[in-house]
Amino acid sequence: MLLLAATLYLIFILALMVRGFRSSSVNISPKKAPNGISVVIPFRNEAHNLKQLITSLARQSIHIPYEIILVNDGSTDDFQEILDSEISLYPHLSCRVVNNFIGKVCLTSKQNAIDTGVMTSKYEMIVFTDADMSFSPLWLQSLVDHFDVEKSPFVFGRTSIISTSSLLAKIQSMQLDFLFATAHIFIRSGLDSSCMGNNIAISRTLYDQIGGQKGLGYSIVEDKKLLTAVKKFKVIPIPVEPFYSHAFTYAVDSPKVYLHQMIRWLRGGASESKQILAIVFLLGFEGVAMLFTLTYNANTLLSITAIAGGILTWLLYILEFKRIIPIHRGVFIPLFFILFLVESLILLPALFFVSPKWKGISILPKGKEKC
Repeated sequence: MLLLAATLYLIFILALMVRGFRSSSVNISPKKAPNGISVVIPFRNEAHNLKQLITSLARQSIHIPYEIILVNDGSTDDFQEILDSEISLYPHLSCRVVNNFIGKVCLTSKQNAIDTGVMTSKYEMIVFTDADMSFSPLWLQSLVDHFDVEKSPFVFGRTSIISTSSLLAKIQSMQLDFLFATAHIFIRSGLDSSCMGNNIAISRTLYDQIGGQKGLGYSIVEDKKLLTAVKKFKVIPIPVEPFYSHAFTYAVDSPKVYLHQMIRWLRGGASESKQILAIVFLLGFEGVAMLFTLTYNANTLLSITAIAGGILTWLLYILEFKRIIPIHRGVFIPLFFILFLVESLILLPALFFVSPKWKGISILPKGKEKC
């Protein structure tokens, strides 16, 4: 069984190396720039992050109009006072706050907030992001450069963790880099992938065709479900190229919050993509096979196959990291795989006993949602 899994994994990695690096880009050049951009940002109790968010949005180096729509999803902090103070510093910035007013439907609160923002927006190009973000001046332009209503109506960029000295932050940073590197390789290879809802651009036409969040249905990972729906409409997701990060988010500062975040991602990924779930299991078997190579009784063929798969995986990510990350970090990938195994031992039991939360609200798995 392990030999079969290790062999399949080796073939899979070889296929990724051939397909993922066969061309320099999957970008489709747009015909013309959109007439404007609507940036939709759901938020709940994010007063401490709003100053950095507004400042970075006000400093975008782009020459087409853009509006910022902040959707208040039940905040109880002093966000309005901070927003009024910050927005007054940038008279050129079109920014407004709306309340999450959509009626009770079978969606998460965040999904409701997203659709509320879209309903009040005015441009064809819609960008989704979060309030706990900060952006380089090139962020919006990098999305526009790859966006076209007809040819490339769905574009996503890469998000990075803002660097700190915290060990937990460094773990999250490595993990997010690895996940985006994987998403980039998979997209280029034509495989099911993922993205993050804090760095997505979609045309209003396509979003309306999907039916918005209501058309997607209840999901605790609405970004992944949107990506899946986009593919059903024969739309190729376009990553920003070069795949450098122009969007930055903060690491969670609590192991408990981190645990809830990981459980939400794992539950959501498992429910929305059988292909990704199969790849995760295959990766797990490869990890077990590698551990078996450390024993004296390990089968020679199994050892050779497992080690070859591990070395090729390392090489694949070194090449990918060198291409998308200015700081060469691919050499640390083996540490991530060790982390992956440790996390798995903790997270797998927790999946059955812990109900993940987003902004303090429990998020129920599909089929158990309250409508």
